[in-house]
Amino acid sequence: MSNLTDFFPSSNLATAGTAATAVRGLAGFDEDNFTVVNGFVNLQASQSYWLSLSTGFHIEPALTTALAEGDVYNYIYLNEDTTLTTYYRYIKTDGTLDAFYSGFDGTDLTGFIVQKEIILP
Repeated sequence: MSNLTDFFPSSNLATAGTAATAVRGLAGFDEDNFTVVNGFVNLQASQSYWLSLSTGFHIEPALTTALAEGDVYNYIYLNEDTTLTTYYRYIKTDGTLDAFYSGFDGTDLTGFIVQKEIILP
């Protein structure tokens, strides 16, 4: 488990309310995706991996292609052996999908990895 402030600075938590509200509001998770105990957050494996991919890049993500229903971004990661791996993050314009894929040919995304669980009001 990681301390909540490892992911969210205390200044963000002060305006977000409780720790559970902060995680839900800032990361888009609901109570099915995590638990909060004594200020520590325990994320489900898939959501923890999504969070790791969305924040752990080596080179600043860049817009690759604007598709009709959303945008594709390059996310480049540094491997332990110093080689680079590129994943593609697709974010639908209407906010209903935010997911990572291992392949993108300019039109089609392939090799689904993980998606953010988005809870819309």
